[in-house]
Amino acid sequence: MITLTFVVYFDVINDVNSFDNEFLGGSIMATLRDISRYLVYSYELITQSKITNSELTLQKLLYFAQKGSLAFNGEPLFNEKFVGWTHGPVLTDLRFFFDENFENMCPEEIEILTDREKYIIDNVIVEYGQYAAWALRDLTHKEEAWIKSRDGLQKDEPGNYVIKIEDIKEDASRIRLYDHQFDMYVDEYDDFTGEGLRIEAIIIDGVDEYRVHVQNKGWTAWVEPGGIAGTTGKGLRIEAIEIKKEGLNYQVHVKNVGWMDWARNGETAGTTGGGLRIEAIRLLTSVEPLKVDDSRASFAIAPPPIVNPVLVAVASKPKVQAKKSGKIYFAVGHGIMTNGVWDPGCVDKNYTEAGLMFAIGKPVVAKLRNMGFTVNSDADTGNNKNIAVGVAEANNWGADLYVSIHCDYNLAPSGTLPIVYPGSVDGVRLANCLIASIKSRMGLGTRGIIQRDDWEVADTNATACIFETGSIRADINKLLDAEKFAEAIAQGIYDYM
Repeated sequence: MITLTFVVYFDVINDVNSFDNEFLGGSIMATLRDISRYLVYSYELITQSKITNSELTLQKLLYFAQKGSLAFNGEPLFNEKFVGWTHGPVLTDLRFFFDENFENMCPEEIEILTDREKYIIDNVIVEYGQYAAWALRDLTHKEEAWIKSRDGLQKDEPGNYVIKIEDIKEDASRIRLYDHQFDMYVDEYDDFTGEGLRIEAIIIDGVDEYRVHVQNKGWTAWVEPGGIAGTTGKGLRIEAIEIKKEGLNYQVHVKNVGWMDWARNGETAGTTGGGLRIEAIRLLTSVEPLKVDDSRASFAIAPPPIVNPVLVAVASKPKVQAKKSGKIYFAVGHGIMTNGVWDPGCVDKNYTEAGLMFAIGKPVVAKLRNMGFTVNSDADTGNNKNIAVGVAEANNWGADLYVSIHCDYNLAPSGTLPIVYPGSVDGVRLANCLIASIKSRMGLGTRGIIQRDDWEVADTNATACIFETGSIRADINKLLDAEKFAEAIAQGIYDYM
């Protein structure tokens, strides 16, 4: 008989009211200045960027931290009140914060805060730390609590009306709080037992051997029947599993994907490299292999990286390059949204994703046209179209190819990372052409190809690729060489077409 036992992790956030009782350290409520100093400490640690002297950034992040705390357990992070100023919510107690003998918080001082306070602030930094100061300001202008505080005032008219905590709490009630540490929504802690448990290891009896793919760890060693495969007490999710047993079929339910196809006798069930956890497992023995009548389940969402893609030979000085034809929609990541708000994408120091990609995108479009292609692109109009508009235009225009360029956030490792629709043979070939061209011309490697049904590749009728050109920090020197990078992208597309 085959038996399967889950080893689950009791998440510390299971009981929000006892969070600080279970994890000692910190006061009942730190002072506003303590919280502000920790926010600066957390921001600079997580983003590897300086916040010093940017009071606008500090004020807006504190607003989202207060809102996050109210969403988390209904309690404020601090008692001081925001007022509705022209450029968003402001804590007047913190005016000139960086001018009043400000000192960075030392690691030894962080225990001033409770675990709950640190968790909420860290979570806010991961979510909002990528935005520049004015982008944060624009985000607070969408908050109903701030809008109410400005009732009766002109757009640029000063105001000192207090933003009611009840109004912030009302805004907080509309959000679905996301735990960036464990990559899941807080309300998903009840997925398995209703008690905030997650699968972090398994024990199987009655099979030959088995192993699992663990978050941030990779594949474990093969385990004999009755042994633990995975980790315990660390909260690291299982993302895939392989089981060896003649006649045994196993199927996994994956976050954001659902039930995948049946695997059998050592085959991989689940995903690797995409950060999607296994939420349930089915075991069933049969003489013949089982199949699911659903094509989505027959491929991996995020296959292992392609470490050594086949490179396309590059002549040092091609004499004549034949013209080609075809309709290409080339989208530049982020920029001006349809409501007129600037979306910088990921940010690192003085660099923004939108700015870097626009600098690369304009020469890409020019080069593609010189190669004979007909190109439609928001690079021609100041990067002023969001992805919904771009996808719709590409489909209405009848594009043969859709390429969208981006760069990854500041903590991402070096390398390109294309995303294509699951099972798209042409998408993978396009991604490989881009990888090979950039490897040959820029000397920049790849982190692999992700097959995932992101909006831009799922809703376009054409062969499509979202191309992460590299890390905004690790690869910044290459990204700043816009003309050379543009040549590499254009040649990659040319090689595919």
